[in-house]
Amino acid sequence: LRFDRGGAAAGVELRARRAAAPDLVHRTRTDAKGVWRFEHVGAGTWDVTVRRGDGREQSLGAFTAGQPDTEDTLVPGSRVEGQLRDGDAGVPTGVGGLRFVLVRLPAAETPGETPFESTEDGTFVLDDVPAGVYEARLLEETHVFDPARPRLEVPPSGRVELRPWFVLPGRTVEGRVEGPRETRIQGAQVLLVPDATQQPPPGGWPPARPVTTDAQGRFVLRGVRPAPGYRLAVSAAGHAATVTAPFDVTGPAPTTLPTVLLATGWRLEVRARAPGGVPRPGVEIRVVPADHPVTPSEPAWGMLARRAVTDAAGEAVLEDLPDGDVRVLATAPDVTDVEDLVPYPPSGDVRAWTATLYPAPGLEGRILSAGGAPLPDLRVRAVPRGDRRTRAVAVEPGGRFTFEGLGGDPVDLVVVRPKAGEGLAVARL
Repeated sequence: LRFDRGGAAAGVELRARRAAAPDLVHRTRTDAKGVWRFEHVGAGTWDVTVRRGDGREQSLGAFTAGQPDTEDTLVPGSRVEGQLRDGDAGVPTGVGGLRFVLVRLPAAETPGETPFESTEDGTFVLDDVPAGVYEARLLEETHVFDPARPRLEVPPSGRVELRPWFVLPGRTVEGRVEGPRETRIQGAQVLLVPDATQQPPPGGWPPARPVTTDAQGRFVLRGVRPAPGYRLAVSAAGHAATVTAPFDVTGPAPTTLPTVLLATGWRLEVRARAPGGVPRPGVEIRVVPADHPVTPSEPAWGMLARRAVTDAAGEAVLEDLPDGDVRVLATAPDVTDVEDLVPYPPSGDVRAWTATLYPAPGLEGRILSAGGAPLPDLRVRAVPRGDRRTRAVAVEPGGRFTFEGLGGDPVDLVVVRPKAGEGLAVARL
């Protein structure tokens, strides 16, 4: 193994795996001449990778045990030097012992498996980091980056001297959850929700993880970034989920919140009917709070939203609903969605709601050439702008196409030709 600019790639870690058994990993390092060797690995083909300085693995390709020696070229990465400093200290003070990983952007990529750790004075040196744009993420809950996760651009080669990355001790938020008559609730789920009106830091808010209350109903959230406007989403079995009033997390002292009170959850009994009163099974029912609507992409969705599917009798029951009015959505294939605001029951116990689902409208049309002749071998896709699935149909010999049950959302029609040829382009109508 040699570097592209000359010289042996000494001391580089390599790994060998088989596709059929990726968890079995053999490791070795190149010697002073860049020579690498895996011994006693068994016959067959092995995938060999080089572990780079950002913690990722770069493939060298597939090798067969016993094949003649090969020579590969490695493009060396850059050397990155920096320091983690205490953002609360009045004088520059390094923070040692903090582990972090580099996430190569776009952030959908997973971080390298090997974390890095700052030395006693907060400095760190990373060798052989491939070119790219990275975001640093702390693995410790004791600290957070200030003001946001740092990003760095690494050139193909050379030395990168970073400005200090400042960190703050993560703040602590604590409190208690109680039910009616001051009953302390054990096992309640407590989720910290950032203020939706606040501009998120670069890279977004750190992933939220709920904590569970102890036998005394107490909870502690650690490693919280100082910021205004946090809320808590709280839920527990048999109780109505709630969202607290906003609060700020500021100084180093723990933020102690007022007791979170959960009311007894109420129940919504749903009946789904086709026109004429015929029960409609398989209808998906979604319920979200009217005052704090959430979407499936939000962390609080699983705590505040409820979902059920109607049974053979066209009925479903949703329990432990949030304290207050709710929005209900009934949806099923080939019908028009039904959405309604259901007020909180005066008794605080149960309310019934019936949804009548009408067949969704269809769509038909013709696809012709510029000269008016039918075009064979075409397909038309209907792409809803809502959350329904994409549908596709073949165009009939006369150029006609028909969709049934598209629902009430606007759709984009895309005409495609399964086989290339005749210079026909994809058309979006």
